[in-house]
Amino acid sequence: MAELLQLWAPLAISVLSLIVASIALGWNVYRDVVLKARVKVSVSVVQVLGDRAHLGSDPSFIRVGVTNHGPGTVIAQMIIGQQAGLWRRLMRRTQYFVVMADHTNPLNPKLPAKLEVADTISLLLPYNEKSFLNGACTHIGVRDSFGRDHYAPQKQLVAAKEQLRKDFPSDVARPQV
Repeated sequence: MAELLQLWAPLAISVLSLIVASIALGWNVYRDVVLKARVKVSVSVVQVLGDRAHLGSDPSFIRVGVTNHGPGTVIAQMIIGQQAGLWRRLMRRTQYFVVMADHTNPLNPKLPAKLEVADTISLLLPYNEKSFLNGACTHIGVRDSFGRDHYAPQKQLVAAKEQLRKDFPSDVARPQV
């Protein structure tokens, strides 16, 4: 019995260490490659209540909300959008654009913005007939520090466009796709 144990013990230890090393390697790859922070984006038309001297004549803004759902820190780099109607997607002619953040608004945070887990920022953009909602944008979102694009749900973007059409009925042109 002792001879059998002496013969198979090194092999069993080697197999066990191979299994432990494989699990450690798999976890490191999962943690560093797959398990990156998840970002949720929302878009809406909001009214900010407060001092009119800081807000201007109209306190209405387009709010692009960004929330980090973890598990790590993420940096919101820029506001991005797409013009990707059905025909553009079929022809692989999706157009991308960048929305410049309004740095003149004192309520607006500056980009890039570092977001810890559960942090939220509200990016306030001008709400008028010349806003990006008037165009043919089909997606609006943010690009994070990992180079990934996160877009707001389509229902929220459609609701914001409908609000723009209600508020500026004669000035809003139909989007071109």
